[in-house]
Amino acid sequence: GNGKTVNGKSNANNYREFLIAMYPGKRINKSVVYFPDTIDNLLKIGPTQRIKMKYDILTHYFGLPHINDNEKDDLSRFLNKYYDNTTIQKYCRRFNWDSGIEKMVAFGADLDISGKADGAIDGFYCYEYKLNKGKAVITGINIELKIWLLNLISYLKNVFNYFCRCSIIPNEKQIELIKNRSLMHLYYQQEKRVAIPEIQIGRPIKEVINTCIDTVYRKIKIDISINPSDIIEGYFNTLSIPDCKSEDYQFTIDFEKDIIIVDTKSAARAQQAIEQVYMTAAERLTGFKAGDKITTQELRERGYKNNNGKAINTLVEYGILKRGVLRGSYVMLKDF
Repeated sequence: GNGKTVNGKSNANNYREFLIAMYPGKRINKSVVYFPDTIDNLLKIGPTQRIKMKYDILTHYFGLPHINDNEKDDLSRFLNKYYDNTTIQKYCRRFNWDSGIEKMVAFGADLDISGKADGAIDGFYCYEYKLNKGKAVITGINIELKIWLLNLISYLKNVFNYFCRCSIIPNEKQIELIKNRSLMHLYYQQEKRVAIPEIQIGRPIKEVINTCIDTVYRKIKIDISINPSDIIEGYFNTLSIPDCKSEDYQFTIDFEKDIIIVDTKSAARAQQAIEQVYMTAAERLTGFKAGDKITTQELRERGYKNNNGKAINTLVEYGILKRGVLRGSYVMLKDF
């Protein structure tokens, strides 16, 4: 906050402390832990969207502080000034979410995910993300990857055709902007997002985007009358990625039933503990389905010994059981 900044990196390292100093008393040190059967669905969307959902869940529970528009403008300028730094880019993306700065002030700029929730993306998945009455509804779109890429290719053609038509040679800053906007078109179009496995698909596409833009830029500087569309199509025709198609699979994350709220400092440990409890339940409760009744005695016979009822209480806390009407009776909430 004193303006003494050595470089983007030091700003990135201090950003978290800066928000705490700027908005004292606004931090809520809580985080979200996803239940393992929820994680199976979350692996369809990207890690960034899983984190974004955590902020949405915490907002549902705790609300957001008020931040005036002038302060938002100042913070936006600060982030854009050091945008070349990769950590600052992360904060800049979060800033641009709905109520992004309020979410970072309230729940921290570095909220993350751990354990299996941080796993690799399952496969190409195009979807819409909507909030509805304490739930996140993720709706898959039936589309082929090659059709999705047409919008990106069209963007590149339009922007370079404009420069050639107007006899303008773009500068390096404009080229950097085109690259950034191309990445946006790769991951987000018309309120739809895609999750793309990085190694098999994401990396080859990004390489083609960069090489294509660099080549067109180099050729425009030599001859402004070239046809950029032919060059761009040529590069994307050489793209070697598997044919893949997104499915119209829909799932819902219930903010009351599919997660638990924990202290931020214990979030990673809590995630591992829950995964262990579910793994043990899968071994001990095989054959039980959601809706089945089970007694304390049956649970003990399945290995849940009476250590002051803690193990059974944990099954209730972690959404595997709910207490029945009669004492010592429970109802299964999950299938095993």
